[in-house]
Amino acid sequence: MASFKRIGLLLAFFFSFSHFCFSQDSLRLKPPDEYVYLVPRHAVKLSALHPLFFYPTVQVAYEFKLSSRYTLQADAGYVFNHRENDPEFQNKRGTKLKVELRHYLHPDLHFNDINYYSIEPYVHIVNFDRQETVSECFDVDCTILYSRKYSYKVLYREAGLAFKYGYLKYYNRLIVDFNLGLALRFVNYIKPDLPSSNQSFQDDIAIFSWDIPNENKRIAVGPVLDLRFGYRLR
Repeated sequence: MASFKRIGLLLAFFFSFSHFCFSQDSLRLKPPDEYVYLVPRHAVKLSALHPLFFYPTVQVAYEFKLSSRYTLQADAGYVFNHRENDPEFQNKRGTKLKVELRHYLHPDLHFNDINYYSIEPYVHIVNFDRQETVSECFDVDCTILYSRKYSYKVLYREAGLAFKYGYLKYYNRLIVDFNLGLALRFVNYIKPDLPSSNQSFQDDIAIFSWDIPNENKRIAVGPVLDLRFGYRLR
């Protein structure tokens, strides 16, 4: 009888100890503690993909925490000039500005990665110079043609709203931040009206029957993709 009592006491002690340990682990894994660890309080990031775009930028972002599960990321980039020998796209200059509100999701018992979804309004302000040769009529019947070269400035303006889903992973204080989604884009190219030409002159660069860039004023839905490398300050 005494042995059964001792066994009962041991079992009760074991279950009590196990419950205590499980409770400690549960408290450690559930919010807000995991968000304190996984959601960056302050972080700086550099985009790996923006230098590859048609209007390339050196894009730098700063993310800071608003609450346990929300952060705000401010993003700015300077457009650097390339294709200087192309008369259609000379002397590129401008900026790309973004503000991203992020909501981080409950992690699946991981201590080095977390998912999020976000909403991001943005604006692109880019100017470049263009030289264009137009064939014009010398007489009324257009029996004699001559060529005239025009030099002018093109203003590229795009505003939009992106909806994204992302994944953030830590390597100690280093960060890999990847996201993708869709954006509602409002695109406009502002340029002067030139005389009509009898010779076809491509304003865009034709690649596989696509015009890059498409300089028609339009509202469109398009994919967005970004990859950033960063450093967590706190």
